[in-house]
Amino acid sequence: MKSTTLPVYYYLDHFVEMLDFVERTYGEILTDEHRSFTARFQALSKDAQCLLIRMVNRRGAIFNRALFKYSEITDLEAAARDLIDCGQARGLRAEDYSAFVLCLPKTALLDGARAAGFGRDVRTSWSKPVLADFFVAAIPFDLAARHCGAGGFIALDNTRPIEFLLYLYFGKTADDLKNFALRDLGVLRTNRETSFSARFADADEAHACFHYSQVLDRIEVRSPDNYQRAAAAILEGPPRTTEYAVDLAGRAACQVGQFFEKQGDKDLAERLYRFGGSADCRERLVRLLYANGDKETAENLLRDMIDDPESDDEHLFATDFYARKFGGRSRRPDAAGPGLAPSAPASSRRACQYSGGRSSSGASPRAGGAVPPTAAAILSICLGVGMRQLAGWVMSTIEHIKNIRVERGFQSFPRATFVHRKNFSFPSLKKSRESFGIPRKSMP
Repeated sequence: MKSTTLPVYYYLDHFVEMLDFVERTYGEILTDEHRSFTARFQALSKDAQCLLIRMVNRRGAIFNRALFKYSEITDLEAAARDLIDCGQARGLRAEDYSAFVLCLPKTALLDGARAAGFGRDVRTSWSKPVLADFFVAAIPFDLAARHCGAGGFIALDNTRPIEFLLYLYFGKTADDLKNFALRDLGVLRTNRETSFSARFADADEAHACFHYSQVLDRIEVRSPDNYQRAAAAILEGPPRTTEYAVDLAGRAACQVGQFFEKQGDKDLAERLYRFGGSADCRERLVRLLYANGDKETAENLLRDMIDDPESDDEHLFATDFYARKFGGRSRRPDAAGPGLAPSAPASSRRACQYSGGRSSSGASPRAGGAVPPTAAAILSICLGVGMRQLAGWVMSTIEHIKNIRVERGFQSFPRATFVHRKNFSFPSLKKSRESFGIPRKSMP
């Protein structure tokens, strides 16, 4: 493969291309905040523009200016002052304390602790994370900043407009412009080489999707503070006007809700699950309500999930949970006949996704079924799969047989079709076996 050399200012060209594209495509969505940023950026010197983009492309938000090594920027200090003057950069503040100490080498932290008068309280055997935690807990920020050289650091500021513009361009939260470089190297295709239309219909949709995408990114760093901020951002978030925004908010609410559920904050978890409203959120809400003793509310929610499921997964969970926990009683007081109404067939893949490879006791005998519970349990053990996986496998095979019958116009299959294996195969059964990860030798 022929090597490609990128131009010196390739990243600046990429950023300007992104700004032009977003302005043309999303002009009606952009606000005064975004247009003000574009105006400030265009007014900067070329050195300051390059330094800003270099910082945006780097990991983190605070940087040691002594480590900037960019030969194309003639005056780094002047460029840094320009960014501070226009509000795109700043010195360190107390909110940067944790990130600041993690940027320093261990030797600098030990020397700083001794200079600040805490030499007897630290141990050279401590790991860097332990040492950083000690700084944040025991040494005031101003004292640490004075003895650890915080004056030589610079932090990005007012980056939300940049992040939103990048989100509009890439359709996902992006911290850098590496996709542009990959495109120029011939590795990746981007908008310049493909037909493209706006991803978002209006400003409300774009801002809502951006908001909940940022929440999902924030909770990738698992800390109580991040989850607390994420919970507030979810519950106070913008309206969800499209399915994509609803999906993002539901995913965020479910993940944050599970964290607080494990922490014992059941009330906050319930609020998040109710806000999310997704199939996963409703499943967690049913389990939470049932575990807290609110069985009547859990039963009513299960009935709603059975009557109007969002997916096959949700219907499978609701019917199974209802049958096991509520004895397979009818879904409505006026329902005819005992037990739950027969559930719609779910594909083997969805059954596998729900069970997650775990075995289950299956539905209550009173719920009815094609296979006797004892026989089904024995077959499940012999095949090494869960009861729900087995149910999905059987249902998918039955569905496949029905399809063949319709295609061939048979009212019923000849008995010989099932006796002689060479005359009939089970492609859906084999597919289900592979999707469940069952070894071939374990299948009949």
